[in-house]
Amino acid sequence: MKKLILFSVCLLGYTSILAASPNQENDINIMIRPAIYGLWGMKIPENQCIEYYNFKNNGQAIIHSAKEWSTGIYEYQPSDENNEIGALALQIKYDNNEKDCSNQQINQTGEVSQYFIHWKDDNNIQFCDSAKGTKCFADLKRVLP
Repeated sequence: MKKLILFSVCLLGYTSILAASPNQENDINIMIRPAIYGLWGMKIPENQCIEYYNFKNNGQAIIHSAKEWSTGIYEYQPSDENNEIGALALQIKYDNNEKDCSNQQINQTGEVSQYFIHWKDDNNIQFCDSAKGTKCFADLKRVLP
């Protein structure tokens, strides 16, 4: 009896979904927003060193720059308007305090940063100071999806 009631509820829900579906073309717009997860590289021109940012799809990040290794967590929010600007918050949980590609040695453990991400295309992004994408300071290229 319980199975029959469950089946009836499921069938009723299915038919109501079908009845509510629009018959006109182009009523539903699907927007695909870019995902930041993957491995990104930023070349430091002064010494040809590459700084890597590995954004995992579980919210964890690994950053490697010369001898420096950092791990942390991040939150990425794509733009609601899909205007190619998203917001990234990054918190460093561990830093091995070695020299990075810029030859700086700064322990960033506990540091929280916020960036605006300007998508130039699917494989090129910039870290920016403003949501307008006018004050960008870092160019990253996708290395792996």
